[in-house]
Amino acid sequence: MADMDHGMGGMMALQDALGADAGALYLTQMIMHHEGAIVSSQTAEIAVMNDLLATE
Repeated sequence: MADMDHGMGGMMALQDALGADAGALYLTQMIMHHEGAIVSSQTAEIAVMNDLLATE
């Protein structure tokens, strides 16, 4: 998933995903989105999303 498209292609993949795959894809895209931000409070949000992915 590390090389997934973060643009419209990535959004289309999310639209086509189902169940746990959709959840994991959404979290992965959100992590990429938040890593691009410079707001330090988002570091905690990224950690929570990574923890959610690790529990699957």
